[in-house]
Amino acid sequence: MRRYGYLLLLMAAALCYGISGYFLLLKPRVPECRAVLRLTDQVSDRLIQGALLISVVPHGPRGVALQLNGSVFDGGTRYVVDRVLTMDYHKQGENYTLRLKETFKKTAG
Repeated sequence: MRRYGYLLLLMAAALCYGISGYFLLLKPRVPECRAVLRLTDQVSDRLIQGALLISVVPHGPRGVALQLNGSVFDGGTRYVVDRVLTMDYHKQGENYTLRLKETFKKTAG
């Protein structure tokens, strides 16, 4: 009977280690959030205005994707901003240090 007790205890410990490992190593911890950034700037005689939607989305076990979507108007010219920046992160206390890995220009279609 003791043998089965040890086996049961060993299986419970392995299950606890597996669940802890999942939450510590594989589950993303970066909060998902969105913000709208509106900008207006006067440069010389030109007016620059724009609006960007900035989205932070967990990407893999230790990564985050920063999505930038919107438009910027420089005088009469309109520029479309549609980018995805993938980053690695390292948590330091309550703050996250981000390191850029890749930048993608999203394509239509």
